[in-house]
Amino acid sequence: MPNIEVHGTGAESVRLWNQIFDLIKVGCPELLNEAVVTIFDDVCTDRYGTPKPFLRISSSNPAHFEPLKTALSLLHLDIEISDLREFIPAKE
Repeated sequence: MPNIEVHGTGAESVRLWNQIFDLIKVGCPELLNEAVVTIFDDVCTDRYGTPKPFLRISSSNPAHFEPLKTALSLLHLDIEISDLREFIPAKE
């Protein structure tokens, strides 16, 4: 399950949430029903106070990274990749 985290985007978060799923639908539709988007209400700046919003893609499956990077690069945000070693799904 890839998780796309949205950091430092403020009021743009809801718009980005929609754009992310639209881009996944077109660029990597095989991940559309697996991907989740987590929006953080945080502030990301450099040492001068310049806003530096970014996306973080986390997944335990390295095959998810390339298609997501390609699709989400159209948002023109920095992208960080977090390669998880393991994912343990919740028991139902």
